[in-house]
Amino acid sequence: MMNKMKRGFTLIEIIIVIIIVGILAAVGLTQYSNVVERGRVAEARMRIGVMRQLATEYYLEKGILSGLTESWLGVNNTCSSNGFYRCRMGTLTADSVNLSCVRCIEGEGGKTPNGTYYNIYLRWTPATGLQEWFCTDDAGSCVARLL
Repeated sequence: MMNKMKRGFTLIEIIIVIIIVGILAAVGLTQYSNVVERGRVAEARMRIGVMRQLATEYYLEKGILSGLTESWLGVNNTCSSNGFYRCRMGTLTADSVNLSCVRCIEGEGGKTPNGTYYNIYLRWTPATGLQEWFCTDDAGSCVARLL
């Protein structure tokens, strides 16, 4: 009678496959998180664009930016359950304005998951049409990652 050899995987082969799958999952999850956060940045830029549009209407009506308020722009500088950002009007001069959205962080509210702190803002000068986008964060790598 012939002995039939059992065929199967060795423990070493199974461990190697598990390690490879784990590495691929870690890399994939990191890349997925980056793509999702870039999508959220697009949301912030869209909200800033709407604020700029409303500021443009104000500027065309008044001829100057002085007197522009956050209520005119329809923003509320608080994190709410339907957004990832709190938006506000920053520095205002007679000819330029900073419009920004700050990422909601843990404890502020906002949609979950809350992220790490960063501030995306647009310095806009309506007379010249100049638009400069900026991003600041605690780590100093915001611009390279998000804009």
